[in-house]
Amino acid sequence: MKVQKILVPVDFSVCSFLLAEEVTSLSTSLGAEVVFLHVMEMPSGLKADTVIHPKGQEQGIALVDYLTSEAKGYMDRYLAITKAVGVKASFELKYGPTVDVILEGAKEFNADLIMMGTHGRQGLTRLMLGSVAENVLRQSEIPVLTIRSLHKPHCEASSCATCTSGFTDAEQQAVSEVSG
Repeated sequence: MKVQKILVPVDFSVCSFLLAEEVTSLSTSLGAEVVFLHVMEMPSGLKADTVIHPKGQEQGIALVDYLTSEAKGYMDRYLAITKAVGVKASFELKYGPTVDVILEGAKEFNADLIMMGTHGRQGLTRLMLGSVAENVLRQSEIPVLTIRSLHKPHCEASSCATCTSGFTDAEQQAVSEVSG
C-alpha cells in the first residue's frame, strides 16, 4: 500500500499538537502529504448565520464567522510543525457532524490513511462525550491509525479521558449562547 496523503483530524487540544509531530515524522518517511482537518459542529439550536456578541462586544458577528476566525489562529501552528521539516501540508476547516465530516473528508481529499488521536475515554465519560476515533475506525473505508494521548503534567484536565481542551474559546462561547 502506497500512502501519499494522510488525513489528520485535529481538535486544537495539547495532544493534537503532539499528534501533528507524530504525523510529520511518519509522512517524512513515507513521502506523504498531510491534510489537517478541524471539524466544528454548530451548537444545537443555533444556525451558522446567528448573530452573537462575543465577550459582550457591541457589534455582532455571524456565529460561523466568529468560529472560523478563531480557528484560523490555530491552523498556522500545525502547518509550522510540518513546514519545519519540509512536509507538504494544508489545513481545512469544515462544519457538521464530526464523524461524518471526517469520513467525507477522507474521500474528498483522496486520503490513503486517517491518522488521529484518541483520549482513551471509558465508562460514563465515554458514554457522555462519545468516541469519535472509535466511530471513524468502524466506518472508514481506508486504514485508520490511532495514537493514544498520554497525559502531560501541564494539562488542565486531570487525565486525557476528561480532556476538553480541544475547544476554542469561540466554540465554548457558542455552546454557552445556547445553554444560557
